Amino acid sequence: MEITPAICEIMPYWWHPATKSELVSIYSDKWGRCLRQTHGISTVGEMLHHANKNRSPNCSERVNCSCVPCVEDRAQGCEHPPKCRRNAMKKLHNLEDEWNPVIDREVREHGYPNGDEIPGWTEAGFTTEIVRHPLQLIRIFASVPQDVPVAVIAAPHLNDVDSGTATNVDDVSVWTDGSCTENGSKYAKAGSGLWYAANDARNQAIRLPGEYLTNNTAELAAMLLS
Repeated sequence: MEITPAICEIMPYWWHPATKSELVSIYSDKWGRCLRQTHGISTVGEMLHHANKNRSPNCSERVNCSCVPCVEDRAQGCEHPPKCRRNAMKKLHNLEDEWNPVIDREVREHGYPNGDEIPGWTEAGFTTEIVRHPLQLIRIFASVPQDVPVAVIAAPHLNDVDSGTATNVDDVSVWTDGSCTENGSKYAKAGSGLWYAANDARNQAIRLPGEYLTNNTAELAAMLLS
């Protein structure tokens, strides 16, 4: 039977039949007690999920880290969440490689179909980046254009104003920007900014409401506000 990642993760961790004879990290240490009693970890999948929290984009891996996973773990009673997670990763290596979810056993095919290179096509590289939202999994592939057409730009005009009565209107320059932390996740925080000039009353900084925000959302909001 093939041992799939799903099978690996539903296995009980503390009494795992594939535990190595020589442990990488003992079960009865300080962090072992924290993993069992504070975090209530019982399966391999729960241990893996806990260990991977250190990969949160905003985690500084310090005892006073203010990222959401660290704040939540400290609220549960964990003394030092990043250290606890690093120990969880060590404890996963107590398992034989065949049952260790950290070790990538998946066989992937590389190259071109039937071994024949297709003219004009390039093999896309595989990414192992860990993400927190499906939007972060989207990848767009496009060929490099050979002839880039010149953009057609409409001449400035005043809507609904007769050309004979139109007055001169000065062009206004505004700089817009948007940014987002934990892009696309439930905990994302995004904001938009408008800047006209130093000490200009029209300058704005706006915090966007809602969850699952993205950097693109913040950029578009800035343009609409301008």
